[in-house]
Amino acid sequence: EEVYRWHARPGAFERLNPPWDPAIVESRTGGIEDEGARVVLRVGPARQRFVAEHHGAAAGREFHDRQVSGPFALWEHAHRMTPEGPRACTLEDRIEYALPAGAAGDLVGGSLVHGVLERMFAYRHRVTADDLAAHAACRGEKKTMKVAVTGSSGLVGTALLPFLTTGGHDVVRLVRRAPAGRNEARWDPDAGTIDAAALEGLDAVVHLAGEGIAEGRWTKARKAQLRTSRVGPTRLLAEALARMKRKPKVMVSASAIGYYGNRGEKWMSEKDAPADDFLGL
Repeated sequence: EEVYRWHARPGAFERLNPPWDPAIVESRTGGIEDEGARVVLRVGPARQRFVAEHHGAAAGREFHDRQVSGPFALWEHAHRMTPEGPRACTLEDRIEYALPAGAAGDLVGGSLVHGVLERMFAYRHRVTADDLAAHAACRGEKKTMKVAVTGSSGLVGTALLPFLTTGGHDVVRLVRRAPAGRNEARWDPDAGTIDAAALEGLDAVVHLAGEGIAEGRWTKARKAQLRTSRVGPTRLLAEALARMKRKPKVMVSASAIGYYGNRGEKWMSEKDAPADDFLGL
């Protein structure tokens, strides 16, 4: 049941999307339990359009999707979870597919497609098992948390959010535009404003906002921008949290190993001093 719920929650596809050849989600409606719900993807090096439709869900046990239109002549994908005792199950992905052009298509691309699918599902099963184990190990008396995240569209944020949501956690994204739903809250670090009311009831805050370190040459102006984009927003967020009636138990503010400088093979911890270069200061 927990494996099924993991797949049914927002972010599951993002967690399972292989980083070496990620599919791009164009649009989607509904979820795996909604008969006829669709997801429109761009897949492969040529970014071909792939429209998949969910059907045949059996809560806690299986769900299916099939190609409505796309690069295959046939694509039927069954996801099955078979109990193996009270604390384990077997996850099986069974795919029936056919390439276009019949026997000629199989001859030209059959072994290539088979290899791609094997690598993809080896990755998917590893991620699923590791994520479920991580969530199980971290659960205490409070099984789920409400977590606010800044910088959610960045490198770390785009991986963290689906990890949290598939674990059943309630995530609030702090955004600099008008919120698109209840899971978003407005803040404007440049103007020094933040929707403090939307942060009430948080268990944790993950602060990832800041200009990208590697996105431009380190001119004097760029260095000032890198520093300002971290100091101001962090102060705004910390002061807003300090004023809350019910404060979150923890705030994690992301930094980087560059803070410690180049120490060769030495193992570093929070007890080590920073480097004396720009990133350390």
